[in-house]
Amino acid sequence: MSLWERIRFQASSYNPGSVTNKLRKQRMAVLEKFVLEHFGDAIRDGRKVKVLDIGGTYRFWKAMEFPLFDSLDLTLLNIERSKLPEPVPNMQSVEGDATDLAGVADKAYDLVFSNSCIEHVGREREWQKMADEMRRVGEHYFLQTPNRYFPVEPHFLFPFFQFFPVWLKAVFIRSFELGFWPQGKDWQDSLKIAREITLLRQNDLMCLFPEATIARERVGGITKSFMVYH
Repeated sequence: MSLWERIRFQASSYNPGSVTNKLRKQRMAVLEKFVLEHFGDAIRDGRKVKVLDIGGTYRFWKAMEFPLFDSLDLTLLNIERSKLPEPVPNMQSVEGDATDLAGVADKAYDLVFSNSCIEHVGREREWQKMADEMRRVGEHYFLQTPNRYFPVEPHFLFPFFQFFPVWLKAVFIRSFELGFWPQGKDWQDSLKIAREITLLRQNDLMCLFPEATIARERVGGITKSFMVYH
C-alpha cells in the first residue's frame, strides 16, 4: 500500500480501524449518551425516537454500528434522494433541502441529526437557514462539522487547502485527484467543486446555535471538528 493509499485509508470513516472511523464512533458514543439522556424513558417504553438525518446515508449508519439504531425511526434527507441498497424497517430516504424544509411541520421530529453536512450548503446565509430549520422541525438537534482551522482539509486531504482562493483550489482540482473527490472534468467543473465546501469556525457555530453545547473532537491536541447539540 502506497503512502497516499494509507492516508486515504486512515481518513475514511468507512474503514474499520481507521483513525477517522474511531473518531466517528467516539462521536456516536456522545450521541448515544445524548439520546439516552433525552429519550431514555421513551426507548425503555418501546417507543422509537423519530430522527431526521440531514445529509445522512445508509452507509454511514451501517459503518457506525450505533447501539441504539433499532430504537430510531430514521429519515435520511438529501438534495437527491439516497437509495437504500436493502430494505431497512426503520429507515426511509427522502428528497429535500436542508435550508428550506417548508413541507415539514414544526417539531415533527424528536431529533435532527447532521454529520459533516452544513459545510456543503453554502455560506453564512445558507448556514443560518439550515440552523433555523433544524431548530424548527426538531425538539433537539445534534450536528457535527469539521474545524476550519485544522491543518489538513478533511475532504481534499491537502494541508491548508481551505484557505486557498477559489481559483487556486480549482487549479489543483483540475490537475489532481485530491482526497475523496475526483479530478475536475474541466475548468467549470473544477470551479464548482472548489466552491462546494466552506468550513466553519467555532465562532460561526456559536452565532448559529447560541443556545447549544459545543464540544471539540481533537487529534494530537488540535481540534479536528465540533459537535453542536441541544
